[in-house]
Amino acid sequence: MVSVVAFLTLYSVCELCAYRSHARDQDEIIAKLKRQLAEAEAKIHQQARDFEAYKNQLHTKPEVQLQAEINLLTLEKVHYR
Repeated sequence: MVSVVAFLTLYSVCELCAYRSHARDQDEIIAKLKRQLAEAEAKIHQQARDFEAYKNQLHTKPEVQLQAEINLLTLEKVHYR
């Protein structure tokens, strides 16, 4: 009877260790995904700032606006072929 109790106790300890290990792995995965999400959000915000700067540049420099119009005309020409 003692050996069965000792076995069950040892088995329970092993299960607990496995559960904790799995929980630790899950915590690491969650932390990694949070870092990736933060990096992606930062990249999106940077791209939005870059786009705003580009739009402002279009309004201030006529040569840039002219090039943008040429690009649009080129796209229209390719689209209607």
